[in-house]
Amino acid sequence: MFRYLVPFLVGVYVGQEYKKLPRIKDEADKYIKEIKNYLENLK
Repeated sequence: MFRYLVPFLVGVYVGQEYKKLPRIKDEADKYIKEIKNYLENLK
């Protein structure tokens, strides 16, 4: 039970911080896009 609770709480906390910081959200979105592109290129 505890094993599942911790990632959930971390996810909630990160989600709250994520909403507060649009600049970081933009950075994260760019980073995620880059990773997706990288994975697509590997195929």
